[in-house]
Amino acid sequence: MRCKICGSAAKSQMRVDLRKACNGLIATDVEDRLIDYYRCPNCSFVFTPYFDHWSAADFGERIYNDNYIKYDPEYEGIRSERVAKSFVQFFADHKQLSFLDYGGGHGALADILKQNGYASVQFFDPYTSKGSLFESHQAFDIVLCVEVMEHLNNPMATIYDMVAKLDRNKPAAIYFTTHLLDKKELKGGWENHWYIAPRNGHISIYAIKTLHRIADMLGAKLVSNMHGLHAFLFDGFAMIQKERQKDLASLKYRLKSHFWRWNV
Repeated sequence: MRCKICGSAAKSQMRVDLRKACNGLIATDVEDRLIDYYRCPNCSFVFTPYFDHWSAADFGERIYNDNYIKYDPEYEGIRSERVAKSFVQFFADHKQLSFLDYGGGHGALADILKQNGYASVQFFDPYTSKGSLFESHQAFDIVLCVEVMEHLNNPMATIYDMVAKLDRNKPAAIYFTTHLLDKKELKGGWENHWYIAPRNGHISIYAIKTLHRIADMLGAKLVSNMHGLHAFLFDGFAMIQKERQKDLASLKYRLKSHFWRWNV
């Protein structure tokens, strides 16, 4: 089995109950079976190929359906409000920038940003069939990606799509949230790890080594609070204005100070 990030040979290292959810529940609306999760020895990416042949319609019907809220109670509203409050503060001096909330559910995060004076905010989500109407060629300064990365069946294709939506002639960055496996967790015994949860659609799990590999592939700079929030920064992000140099230099501290409490 080839790693979906770097292409190295990955071995199956655990089997997980397909019914397992993040909140500890065992789902009753999916079949009782064990599925393989693989770990890449090169970039530490953890993934399952079980869903590789599923279509968006399959995911919508079997995972992201009306029962999903039972296994992720914060999906509608609570998480978006918490995240939005942090982003509102974080980008307070840059409300003139354009934002795309990639995989934005029903648009809760986008709505909160707009209510706080962010004039150019769009969103879309392929599974809710909802989103802002924007031209396919429209480019954005910032792509936000909250609790999406772990759901990606083909992560690099989706990440490249995010990059394609950035305006690379202006300050550009992708800010995203996802829980990282630490060195201790990577040693094994993942079957019971709360974040590896097929019923929630958590099928791609990352380590900091994984994110560094992705950043290298993108030609981006990675910054991370090593907890829940991370960013891929592209050349223009720090070079258009002098203040951007200061932003870049202090970004690691700012990420930690704004988001260190997160456990997403």
